[in-house]
Amino acid sequence: MPCNLREGQPTDFKGRINYICIPLIGYNDKLLTKLVHAFLFPPKNKKMTAEKRLGFVGIIIEDRTNSASLVNELLSKHADLILARTGIPRAKGHTSVITLVVDCTTDELGQLTGRLGAINGVQIKSGLAKNG
Repeated sequence: MPCNLREGQPTDFKGRINYICIPLIGYNDKLLTKLVHAFLFPPKNKKMTAEKRLGFVGIIIEDRTNSASLVNELLSKHADLILARTGIPRAKGHTSVITLVVDCTTDELGQLTGRLGAINGVQIKSGLAKNG
């Protein structure tokens, strides 16, 4: 099976070849080309949408004076994900607890908890329901 790339072959907007020749014995050439093309160049109009699910986020703030304002600012930025919020200031000593009920995708939850966990003095635990 020849695999010569010549001028004038179909390319995408970045100039990449729109098909690939892979010499595999016993495979239908057209089918293999379609499979490889579909894998490398998925249709642009079809978005992969993740399912939103109900979940929770538990936030423990060990030092309110340094961390609470950063936590509140971050929660305000992600307010569209939060269904309910409960907080207990100074649950024990200088430690505060916030619980959130969220409706989000795993990516959105990961983004929120990752940013919260990066704040010094903040511990995060979270979970999502198995089904939407």
